Amino acid sequence: MTPLTEAEHRCRRHIAGMQFADVIRHKRAALGMSQEQVAHQAGLSVYAYSSLERGRSPSGGDANPTLDTVLRALSALGMQLEEAIGAGRGLTESSN
Repeated sequence: MTPLTEAEHRCRRHIAGMQFADVIRHKRAALGMSQEQVAHQAGLSVYAYSSLERGRSPSGGDANPTLDTVLRALSALGMQLEEAIGAGRGLTESSN
């Protein structure tokens, strides 16, 4: 297997970040929760949670959250990591 180039790695990370953003945004909306409610339950700032939903970092680049941040957000939404990954794969397959 050939290693990814830096550009390919950045592209894949961007796509994964946007898929994660879509998954948590849709789940939050389905639960009828505000960003503030999710952020509070997750122990995150509203700004940090909002950045996750946009797939962007506060500085404007691609989001690169820690695993702890991801798990906190998912827990507040009642989701497991495996569920979020599966939902993100479903978004990719439905867009093809």
